[in-house]
Amino acid sequence: MAGTGHHHCGVAAAEPNRAAAVRVRIRSRVFRWYGQLRQIEDRSGDSEESAPGLVDELNKLEARVGKINVPLSYADELYALRDHIDQVRKRLLRA
Repeated sequence: MAGTGHHHCGVAAAEPNRAAAVRVRIRSRVFRWYGQLRQIEDRSGDSEESAPGLVDELNKLEARVGKINVPLSYADELYALRDHIDQVRKRLLRA
């Protein structure tokens, strides 16, 4: 049964790698959404862009963000992103 011990070690060694892969995937998604938010915010200063159209884009972005299930340890990043989306929306609606 010596081979069994090696199998367990391999599984245990894979756990940190899996956690790292999940972390990278979630972080890259959050950063991509922040990039989209920044583009919308940058375009809000452009007189060619309509505020209602940008608000619609924000709503769609927020819906995508709301559909993701993340471990509790990443929830704060999503809450912060949702808060920033809401702040940009409020600025657009005041304009």
